Amino acid sequence: MVALGIVATHLDYCNLLIEHTSNDNLWKLQVTQHALARVACQAVRTCSATELRRTLHWLPVKQRIDYELTVLTYEARQSESPLYLTSLISDYAPSHSLRSLDKLLLSRPYTSLVMADNLN
Repeated sequence: MVALGIVATHLDYCNLLIEHTSNDNLWKLQVTQHALARVACQAVRTCSATELRRTLHWLPVKQRIDYELTVLTYEARQSESPLYLTSLISDYAPSHSLRSLDKLLLSRPYTSLVMADNLN
């Protein structure tokens, strides 16, 4: 059971980094979760891993990542997290009045992945 805990925690490791990864990488993690469900239930390889995962009340990998990030964002908004996380979240402030103004939306910061321009 210690091995199950180690593998399960590694599935949640760096959720923010793997949120926008390719579907192939997410599928590899899903296959790992399916194997973990078979081990946890001591089931044979031919048994449906999806059904085993449901009996264990485990979310699929993509939904698990979304859930973990949602909880982290909620806690940061409620000031239950460290200041360095709270400072990363800012409310969406539209330039003019919108119908979505009362939905407590967050703004997405602009990030550039181009680093080659900074080297010159």
